[in-house]
Amino acid sequence: MDTSIICVTTLCGRIEPSGIGSALDRARLEEARANTGASLLGAGSLRKSDPEMRGPQGIIPETRIRALITETGNIPTERKIFYSGPRPIIFTSSRGLHRLIRIIPASMAEVVPVPHHQSGGLSLRHIQKVLRDRGVKNMLIEGGGKLNYTAIKQNVVNEILLTLSPRITGKSSRQAFVSGEDDLGDPFINFDLIECRHIHKTHELFLTYRRRTQVQAP
Repeated sequence: MDTSIICVTTLCGRIEPSGIGSALDRARLEEARANTGASLLGAGSLRKSDPEMRGPQGIIPETRIRALITETGNIPTERKIFYSGPRPIIFTSSRGLHRLIRIIPASMAEVVPVPHHQSGGLSLRHIQKVLRDRGVKNMLIEGGGKLNYTAIKQNVVNEILLTLSPRITGKSSRQAFVSGEDDLGDPFINFDLIECRHIHKTHELFLTYRRRTQVQAP
């Protein structure tokens, strides 16, 4: 399954605080959603924001899958995603499953247990299989940094859609675009720049990268 990460960062590589990107960057995100069959968002990002995963013109497609991922089951149930559009899927561990079935009724979300991957974290290849069985051909990962790290480490990412914003925070505690403990390669994983668009109005760069080594078929 083709899988893309989409993200906007500061010049110093941070994805926090919110509001880094422009309205044009937002439109790029909405277009990417329209061109993919599902979105996957980490629970940490959901706790820090209130996304509904809307597409162009503010529409939430009835047939597109909106998915969340959490190992612990720590999900804020008051978020809009549970009250607008089709119910989302929450992928979680067996431990998270027990917590979620107590706090989220089936009418709000579908909870799907996922095994762990040998390299750490929940298996994103298993999630891809679940989505593929439901007719999804391509998936968009919407962050945050921990999920981005896990996706690249588990070798499921084909493409990165990165917006580089002309802003700097400099605060070391702000979350980075990819956040993990170890090098992902030896020490790098290489991507090739496929497209670079300079947005003169906002001074942003819209960058598209493809992974140099093809992602292995599941």
